[in-house]
Formats: sequence, structure tokens, C-alpha cells
Amino acid sequence: MDQWVRKGAPAEKLLVGMPAFGNSYTLRLSRSGDPAAPIYGGGSPGRYSNLPGFLAYQEICPFWQHANIYFDDDQVIVYAVKGDQWVGYDDRNSFMKKARWLQSNNFGGATLWALNFDDHSDTQCNQGSYPLTNTLKTILNINAAECPAKD
Repeated sequence: MDQWVRKGAPAEKLLVGMPAFGNSYTLRLSRSGDPAAPIYGGGSPGRYSNLPGFLAYQEICPFWQHANIYFDDDQVIVYAVKGDQWVGYDDRNSFMKKARWLQSNNFGGATLWALNFDDHSDTQCNQGSYPLTNTLKTILNINAAECPAKD
């Protein structure tokens, strides 16, 4: 984002992408908390997404049980390791920090990819419906009722 601004893009016209998914990998050595640990390839497919190396947020929440969880301060992301599975993702805390960062840098707002990856029914994360989406709405002070519908 800083590079776009340095190249002349107005910060207020830039949106920060916020993922409601994570990337997962199968580790060569089980239980390695090192983000640079050697891998075999993509992680096990998720129950809903069914894609190796990709987990929707609602698939990541059940992964937390019995996983070692780490926070990378430099990248403001979370990663978790369980057995030979490693997943890097954003959670409510990293969304909150990134939303505050984008506000302090006067960026235009945020985009979320994708709404259906969030825990829409609160059946997986026990954080309420749409925990990531609602974190963004709260920090960015978005009231959907004030947004006019377009025909």
C-alpha cells in the first residue's frame, strides 16, 4: 500500500484487501512453528472448500483445537500448527489491527474476500455470526442501514 502511495496513488482511493480465508501447507516435519519450515505441498482440503492449501475462516476455527497458535507481529497474521498441518490466516485481532492501520494511513476502506468464507452461521467459531465482517464494520464504523441500495 505504501508503494502505491509513493508512486502517486491517492491513499483515500485505495482499499485494503482482507481475507476471510487462510493458506495451509503440509509440513515435512510435524509440529514445526517456524514459518519457513519445509513443506510437501498444500494442506489437507477443508470440509466445505475441498481445496488443498486453502481453508475458509469457518474451516480454520475447528483446526484451533489442539493446535499451537502463533502471532506474527511483522505481518500481523496468525498461524497455527497441528501435526503436519500449518495454516496462516487472519482472525478478529489481526482484522482489528489492520483496520486501525488503514484508518491511520487514510486509506479508502477495506474489501473482504469473501463473505461466505466467514462463519456466517456461528456454528464453527463461537464468535457470533460473521465475526470477521463484524470486526471490520465495528472498527470502520460501517452501518449497513445507512448504505443506500442501488437499482
